Amino acid sequence: MIEIIMNIFCYLKEIYHFPIEQSMVIMAVIAFLYFFRCLLVPGTKRKMSGGLVVAGLLFAFYVSQVIGLTLLNRITESEARFDLNPFDVYRIAMDGNTVFMTQLICNVVMFVPLGILCPICFRRADGFFKMLLISFGCSLAIETIQLYTHTGLFEIVDLINNTLGGMIGYLLFKIFHGMMLLKKRRKSR
Repeated sequence: MIEIIMNIFCYLKEIYHFPIEQSMVIMAVIAFLYFFRCLLVPGTKRKMSGGLVVAGLLFAFYVSQVIGLTLLNRITESEARFDLNPFDVYRIAMDGNTVFMTQLICNVVMFVPLGILCPICFRRADGFFKMLLISFGCSLAIETIQLYTHTGLFEIVDLINNTLGGMIGYLLFKIFHGMMLLKKRRKSR
């Protein structure tokens, strides 16, 4: 287990080489679009509380990091590559290959913040099937762009793990949200 944790840190250190300037520009654009939508678009106006501002900034930071890690920080290959068999990857990881296990864990963990932040930032994203579709759709978009730009391997296992991560994040959100509602009810009695 310690080897897998060390591999995760090494993996992140190796893949995280895109310039901070690019990340900041992406974050600024996403934050602007989010706050513009919240404040000015009819039907989506929301009162900006401190918590919502923090969640919006965290969402913008998160999206900028995912874009950087999955799309901007890649070397272009000469041809598109894909792997449509997830069972081999799981089998190899379960046979003790810590590199494959690290990649599986990282792909799950990478989408956990999506499942937490989406329903906070976007009211319409609150729902099990909605988050399932959002998680799958975001993962599919990343994998498709990687395939089209030849900057990564389109893998079914990534779609599964990213979607799983989004759903774990959403379940964590629901647990925390339920605890907050219960706490509010107790205080109001």
